[in-house]
Amino acid sequence: MLKLRLSTCLGLIENRDYYGSDLETLLEFFDRVAAYEAQGALPIPVIWETFSWHFEFYYFLSTSKVAAVRIEYNDPSYLSGIEGLMLRFRQHERSSRVTATIVSDDKLVVKFLQDEIDVARMLLGVEASSATL
Repeated sequence: MLKLRLSTCLGLIENRDYYGSDLETLLEFFDRVAAYEAQGALPIPVIWETFSWHFEFYYFLSTSKVAAVRIEYNDPSYLSGIEGLMLRFRQHERSSRVTATIVSDDKLVVKFLQDEIDVARMLLGVEASSATL
């Protein structure tokens, strides 16, 4: 997962239109988490506390690309769980009176991507100048 996050963020920091298999795999993970929540296996407060910060950035950075893939492959259900999960996050935030993350600020997006890169590199022991993941 760290390698996926690192390669995804390196792609996104270079090009906001990036949509590689690594980003798709991360979104599939969140789609699966959404399915577990819908089946009652994971409660939304636990998912929100664990994943909301990361999920909201990846969701924000991929929404238009997911929509394009749905059109290209004529598959309106492609990664549809992530949209439902975002709605349930917002409902949880309103009912819990917690502040929602507003991801539209580009400086915050760049900081998120750089933090993800830095943490992944540190935990993987990868130097910043290293080309291999």
